[in-house]
Amino acid sequence: MSNYYLISVPVDNGSQQRKMKDDLEKKIIESGDTETKLWEFDIPKEHFRAGNIDSLIYLSDALKKSMIGVEGTLRKVTTQLLDLFERVKEEKRKKATEETDKKRKVDEKEKKKNEKEERSSLRVNGAKPDEALTRFKWDESRFSGRKKTLADLVQVLKGEVLKAEKSMRERGVEYSTLCQKVDQIAANESGNLLTRDINAVIKEYNSKRPEGTPAFKPVEERISKETQGLIADYNNNVPPNQHFGLTLTTLYVIVPKNEQKNWVKSYETILDAEKLHFVVPCSSEKLAEDSDSVMNSVIVFNKDIEEFKAACRARRYTVRKNDPTSVIPESEKMVLFQTKAKIQAQFLRESENNFTDIFTCWLHLKCIQCYVESLLRYGPIPDFVVILILPKKGQEKKLIKFLIKYYGYLGDDYNDREDEALPVTDDKIGGQNEKYFPFVHLEINLGLAE
Repeated sequence: MSNYYLISVPVDNGSQQRKMKDDLEKKIIESGDTETKLWEFDIPKEHFRAGNIDSLIYLSDALKKSMIGVEGTLRKVTTQLLDLFERVKEEKRKKATEETDKKRKVDEKEKKKNEKEERSSLRVNGAKPDEALTRFKWDESRFSGRKKTLADLVQVLKGEVLKAEKSMRERGVEYSTLCQKVDQIAANESGNLLTRDINAVIKEYNSKRPEGTPAFKPVEERISKETQGLIADYNNNVPPNQHFGLTLTTLYVIVPKNEQKNWVKSYETILDAEKLHFVVPCSSEKLAEDSDSVMNSVIVFNKDIEEFKAACRARRYTVRKNDPTSVIPESEKMVLFQTKAKIQAQFLRESENNFTDIFTCWLHLKCIQCYVESLLRYGPIPDFVVILILPKKGQEKKLIKFLIKYYGYLGDDYNDREDEALPVTDDKIGGQNEKYFPFVHLEINLGLAE
């Protein structure tokens, strides 16, 4: 996670931006810090229409509030995009040919490195976020400061962020819905017996049955089509309370493996026959088993379904009912998979574009914020230098202390604080309990985009 500082200081008499940056860099190195990096940061001061002091004060407050929303959006979009990268990567991994154990061990280190790179493969117009920041140039073609006031530019940039967020949210709903359907199919076909599609279990059972053994059919499907047609015709011509329904139904009981023998011995008597509740004798058939449980079919009377479920619950058996209409034809599955792949590719491409737009707008807003704060701090004439700093990791407080001392002449009444390494808080500063430095100081936390 990279946390940059964006500072601005008034120009010394006759000094140029590059010289002031070079002088600061030289002093930092002389202090013993050779890893902190500095760049000139381009703010097109001559293109901006600043307005009067009242408008600048209002804009300063508005930008602070806007940054909270924009950075929240950037964080959310970044997370969504990284999750999408992870899902795509996982799907590619599943499709790839499984490597041998030896090959996997040899490549484990390289694999982890590649996964880390893929996880961090965010790009802004083809560049990494750090590169996009350090090479930042104001996009005059999109956000012309010559034709709009600063307040208007802020509204345009916020509008672009909202537009990109809305686009990603709407496309994300469509993509998530497709993923849920595909994931449900996968769970139905490869899950455990508690979740697996019963139709898939029956199909697999019948495909593996010994030659000459009759295929398994639920009792509901043993009625001829002619009889089913007669029942349907009859029900269509009588009131609902006179409809004819089937007497028997097939249920599927998931039994723990260590209870399978007890099931076989006791399922016929699991209901109370004295109360006229019955299970059809010799109707249980073992259809499938996994590492934990066994699926058995059983035929009961429709009137006894609830009593049967209650009796099974008491023995910690799980009862499932099959819905033959839930079967998805292979052709429909193929269409769904193809649609999902197409939407995924579109969503990935649009998400990368939206991330680029939001990140770019965020940097432009930071640019405006630095400009506005500099005018309020140093006066209406934009005669200041802007420097981008990447502190040495773990030495941030030490660098802040150095900068406060180095630019102490800009605010010497704050330099006699006991802890110069920490920005101070003072009622002089608008009463807003904010951090204060003798120079304009903004943080650009690229952890929002990593």
